[in-house]
Amino acid sequence: MWARKLLQNVMWFYCLVQGTKDQAIDFYRRGIAELEKGIEIQCHGGGEQWEKAQRIQEKMIINLAMAKERLEFLSKFALMNAMCI
Repeated sequence: MWARKLLQNVMWFYCLVQGTKDQAIDFYRRGIAELEKGIEIQCHGGGEQWEKAQRIQEKMIINLAMAKERLEFLSKFALMNAMCI
C-alpha cells in the first residue's frame, strides 16, 4: 500500500536530511489523506476476502492514529524552531 510505505519512510527521510521538516509534514498530510480514503471504503459480505479487508482497515486505523501523532509532533517542532529564529 502506497500510503503505508510513505508513512514508514517519512521518519527515516526526516532524520537523514536536515532542514526538510516542511517536506516531512507534507508527506504525512498526504499519507493521512490516503489512509482516510482507505478507511472510508465500505466492505460488505463475508468470507476470506472480507476478513482480509477488515484486517487491513484495522491496521489503517492504527497507522492513521500514529501518523496524526507524528504530524502533530513535527508541526509543533517546526513551530518551535520558527519561533527561535
